[in-house]
Amino acid sequence: MKKRERIELNITPIIDVVFILFTFFLVATSFKKEKSALNINLPSTKAYSHHKSDTKSTKIELGLKSIAIEKKIIELETFRVFVKKIDKTNNIELKIDKNVNYERISEVLDILKSNELNKISLITKTKKD
Repeated sequence: MKKRERIELNITPIIDVVFILFTFFLVATSFKKEKSALNINLPSTKAYSHHKSDTKSTKIELGLKSIAIEKKIIELETFRVFVKKIDKTNNIELKIDKNVNYERISEVLDILKSNELNKISLITKTKKD
């Protein structure tokens, strides 16, 4: 009686191929960075906490001469009308250029507060030592 030969499967080449494919897709993937409507130079802070964007948030960008809401550039009077339509429970994510004067910032904050939008987050970038 003949003894059967035992067949063994060598999985080392399969593991190598899977690792190479994983490495290729990791290198080839471009990670999406959030784009903004305005070219804003955010101020840097050391006490930076990573902010996760909320589904119930409204993104407002304040540049030197322009205002953008949800990546759409608008005028200040249009901003006043749009703010009235925002749900009071929404979080406001405010990105302000570091060169904007305080009077302009206080005007925007006053419009938000007068419409009872009190959940405001000021977005900054991490200061590199």
